[in-house]
Amino acid sequence: MATEKWISLLRDTDQLFNALAHLSDLREQLTNQVVAEITMHLTKRRLDGLADWENFRAKVKSVEEELEARRRHGNERFGVVKETYEKFLRDIGVGDYRPRTRYTYGEDEGSYRDLYEGRN
Repeated sequence: MATEKWISLLRDTDQLFNALAHLSDLREQLTNQVVAEITMHLTKRRLDGLADWENFRAKVKSVEEELEARRRHGNERFGVVKETYEKFLRDIGVGDYRPRTRYTYGEDEGSYRDLYEGRN
C-alpha cells in the first residue's frame, strides 16, 4: 500500500516540477529541499522509510498551494487590468471593446501584450 502512495507522490512531484518551469524559486524549493529530503530519507531508512510518505506529501502539497496562490494572484491582477482597459476602450468609443484575451500564468508578458494588441 505504501508503495502505491509513493508512486502517486512521485508522479505528482514530477508533474509539479514541470509546472514550475517559469518559477525557479519554487522549482528550487521542490528539488533542493523536498526531493533532497526524500532521497536522504529513503537512502537512510530504505524500505522502512516507505511508511513515512505522508510527511513528504504535505511538503509537496505546500509547494502546490504556493503555485496556486500565485496563479490566483496573477489572474486577479490581470482581470483588474483587463477591466480598466475595457473601460478605456469604451470611453474612447471603440465599437468592439471587449478583449477576449485570457491570462496564461507564467507567460505574463505575452498575456498583457496580447491584451493590448487585441489578440484573441
